[in-house]
Amino acid sequence: MHMRYALCLLMLIQISLADAGTIVVTPGGSIQAAIDSASSGDAIEIQGGIYSERIVVDKSLIIRGNTTSGYPVVNAGGSGTAVTISGDDIQITGIRAIGSGMAPRDAGIFVTGRNNRVMDCQVSGNRYGIVLSFAEGCTLENILAEASSEAGMLLDNSTKNSIIGCKLENNIHGIRLVSSESNTIRGNIISNTTFEALSLERSSNRNLIEDNIIRFNQIGISLETSRGNNITRNLASNNSVGIKIANHNDTESISPIENPGKYGGVSIKYKPNSDIKSYDVRDKDLSSYTTNTIYNNTLINNEENAIDDGNNQWDNGTLGNHYSDFDEPEEGCRDRNRDGICDSAHEIEGGMSTDRHPLSPKDPMKARFMSKKNGAYLGLDRMVFMPGERIDMRLSVPENITAWIGVLPAGEPHGALDRTKAISYTTVNSSIREVALEAPRMVGSYEIRMYSTEEMVYLPISVEVPEIHISPAEVKACEPINVTYSGAPGYEGDWIGMFSTGAGDRSPLSRKYLDGSTNGSLVLYTPSTPGTYNVRMFADDGYRLLAVSEPVTVKQNAGVRIVAEPETVSPGQAIYVHFWGAMPDSVIGMYGVTRPDKFWISMQPTGGPSCGTLTFRAPYGGGNYDFRLFENNVYRKHMGASNVVRVV
Repeated sequence: MHMRYALCLLMLIQISLADAGTIVVTPGGSIQAAIDSASSGDAIEIQGGIYSERIVVDKSLIIRGNTTSGYPVVNAGGSGTAVTISGDDIQITGIRAIGSGMAPRDAGIFVTGRNNRVMDCQVSGNRYGIVLSFAEGCTLENILAEASSEAGMLLDNSTKNSIIGCKLENNIHGIRLVSSESNTIRGNIISNTTFEALSLERSSNRNLIEDNIIRFNQIGISLETSRGNNITRNLASNNSVGIKIANHNDTESISPIENPGKYGGVSIKYKPNSDIKSYDVRDKDLSSYTTNTIYNNTLINNEENAIDDGNNQWDNGTLGNHYSDFDEPEEGCRDRNRDGICDSAHEIEGGMSTDRHPLSPKDPMKARFMSKKNGAYLGLDRMVFMPGERIDMRLSVPENITAWIGVLPAGEPHGALDRTKAISYTTVNSSIREVALEAPRMVGSYEIRMYSTEEMVYLPISVEVPEIHISPAEVKACEPINVTYSGAPGYEGDWIGMFSTGAGDRSPLSRKYLDGSTNGSLVLYTPSTPGTYNVRMFADDGYRLLAVSEPVTVKQNAGVRIVAEPETVSPGQAIYVHFWGAMPDSVIGMYGVTRPDKFWISMQPTGGPSCGTLTFRAPYGGGNYDFRLFENNVYRKHMGASNVVRVV
């Protein structure tokens, strides 16, 4: 009797009221006893130490750890769940939960119910770090989840929850959403995950995934049979796969990828089965959520940045994503108008999806040609100028230095030089960022140099008069003509167009960009209508006329002919099909070379003219293909076939 009284007295000493409504638990005391004795609305403060128990919170309480001397640790001892939250409106902050068991739903912290908040906590060495099961309106914020043998965080059949500002590292899976809708996953850092860093599975629909940093994982973001999700402003870098989206028919099985070491970014698989008439009941209201929207994400240095064998939306209508394998001109990304968006769409590997507005990472204010040395900087957007033209440049001068910048003949010796040698010059200092000089009046080679007491930086320029010439002077309709040009400024948006003689500059019949070239040659095809035409050169994707060619006379063409180029292409590459002798309702189809006329791969109308050019995309399957011209698409009377194009 006396022993029992002593134990009760000891418990009261270790669990005490710090002030009205606040219960303080110290090492050696029982957190569960404090919970059991508390009333809804009370606060429990847990002092630093180790508490070897499994606690269940089933009433509205505020439980906070005092982290002054380290996080108080709740240790489940290798069995069950350390902290179970099974009520509503519960708040837990500042504890560390460890040592869960290995049963299917054992976790550091297990949450069900509504409007619960877990903040500033740590979960380590559990099967699951934190599980939300049939939870609604709950928040996980500023959590460290590490070393979980399953997932750092799992949302199972949970809706309208938020995971914000958490850090997950060294888990088997990072954050998993299973049959969970309308959740927000924002501002988290997920790294060194064995498999998926962030995965949405089994009709996890209408979730918002934004502002997360996802690095050094097998797969960055993975979606399977999940729709209507908005994925934006995430950084996925140094993963095997950046984003992977897979839309399976709900009756089909999901098998692991064959080469997990290669594919790990974004992959979407869509395999509809027209024979299946039943649907998962979770999808009954998804008629307007058939695709996911992925935009304004940065996908860099992944082995595969994006994979999608479905048909999802990889832009929001104006902004797409930045791909490190599609951000240079040689990779297909040119930004001629310097608006930060590539001029060409980017086809996502694996299916039908296309990013219509991929992002160009280049700073539109950054000069294209630069020279730097010892804190001095000189930048130009182009290096060819017309006589007397304004030369705009950007510069930087080290602090406390007054310098001058001028245009000099290219033959002047480098080193110390008197500015009287300059054709034009101006003084500059550290407060000046932009200046303009006048180009020399004489054609030739020059240099722009910056001097203080000695030469600092320089860039070469050329002064030229733009010219453009064509040959031959007489050609039949839709035939090629050779165009040679020189003296183009060197903007990526400089262009050459074909015009009817006397037509305005804004009415080109066809055009080609020069892509930064200042001189060279190209081929244009003459119009289908006989007449007199000329070729004109313009600057920087605009209508500043630089040069006009001599006229070319176009005469009527006769006969039927069809030519496809280039003859060897990669999957998805453009194929240009030139045709002559078409009827008003003619069509051209693409075929495997051995296939009958009724088995076309794609078909386009010629549009009415007797000759012209159509653009096709090479199939994703390799092989040999040809193009066939028909009188119409009803009876398909065969008129002619092209050369063979090989897809490799």
